[in-house]
Amino acid sequence: GGNATISDFAVGVEDDASYVRGDNFNANGNTTGGVLVNGAQSSTFSNFQASNNGSYGVHFMMGANNVAESAQASGNGSYGIWLDGAKENRIDNFDTEQNAIAGIYIGCASNGPGGSCSGGVRISSANQVYDGFADSNGPYGIAIDASATANLVTSVEAMNNKSADLLDLSKCGSSSWFGNAYANATPSGCIN
Repeated sequence: GGNATISDFAVGVEDDASYVRGDNFNANGNTTGGVLVNGAQSSTFSNFQASNNGSYGVHFMMGANNVAESAQASGNGSYGIWLDGAKENRIDNFDTEQNAIAGIYIGCASNGPGGSCSGGVRISSANQVYDGFADSNGPYGIAIDASATANLVTSVEAMNNKSADLLDLSKCGSSSWFGNAYANATPSGCIN
């Protein structure tokens, strides 16, 4: 903490261990990403900013039971927050705006929903995303890819995103969407 700024690295903060706690920092302006949680279990990052990074603000790669709360992840080259093969993680009280592909992406393709996953498909499941904002991203506010299942998105505002505020490419009904504020969703019959 201490409101430190970590910049000009490939990745600002990388967590390869479990039970790590990070609070009150800025991981901005790194060439690849702000925060990488790489296979960790039960780590918590709170009250932080991960913005204006080359690819992602926060990347949960594999691992489980991790938390990102009170996070701002905006202006990143691909994703604000990326859950990639991650299970049972919690993302809450977040602000993801003006990211190039999506504010929050649950899936394994580095080039966006529907793309191929390098190293094979990694299933993201049972993640919870709630109480946040995913506005003015392009093309998606929050996107769940076909390889994801049993995820929950609730109490989120996703507005003014270029293609769809909310996108779910998984089997209709395999993830839960409710209580969200949005203008358009794809497919509309599977998201409410």
